[in-house]
Amino acid sequence: MQMRKRVAASLMLATAWFMADHLQAQGGAQARAQATTPHIILETVGPDGWRTRLGPTNVATMLASNQGRAIWRPRLAPVLEMLNIIADDEEGLAAARDRILNYTGTIRIAATLNSEDPSGSNAVAIVLEGDGQTDLNAVGADIRALMERSIPGGYTELDVAGHKIKVRSLGSDAISAPMITQQRVSLIAGPQEDMDRAMGLATHLHNRPRTIDKPRPGSPALRI
Repeated sequence: MQMRKRVAASLMLATAWFMADHLQAQGGAQARAQATTPHIILETVGPDGWRTRLGPTNVATMLASNQGRAIWRPRLAPVLEMLNIIADDEEGLAAARDRILNYTGTIRIAATLNSEDPSGSNAVAIVLEGDGQTDLNAVGADIRALMERSIPGGYTELDVAGHKIKVRSLGSDAISAPMITQQRVSLIAGPQEDMDRAMGLATHLHNRPRTIDKPRPGSPALRI
């Protein structure tokens, strides 16, 4: 069971990193902005959602084999490193690990692409929907701890869509602190001059019905 959860975590996080490779992760009310139509939307589910869907299939059996472990273990290493960054002690590590492995909610990522410079930065929004059991405030705290311990410097305030948003800078790019409500955790990132567009992507996701929801065997775990 634990092995299958770890496999699921590596698969889920790998899909998220595909969209937000170099962009990492404010409590309080989320700002509203005019919706921005994304070029790409990725929807997936949390690790426990992957386990529920893949558990009864031959894919799970293959991933549990020696050959399968050779595929997913290298992808799991960054996850374990991330948890070690977040946690201060063994108890905190165990709690953070359980939050990640037991999360069944929908994860949605929207991006606009830079057509003038394909190698340049893109505006991105990441939304983690509540699953009815995971403490979203704790998830937000985990993300904030990861940002504070892995991104040099402190927070600055940036005017985004008429609201003051706390961000950390990555060169000319910025990434927001997690914005938390009872329903979801949201983050936005992109060039500082395009953060309004990134907030618009978050608004688009908030308004868009989910195409992947409650996990059940045989249902999709990923849509692009």
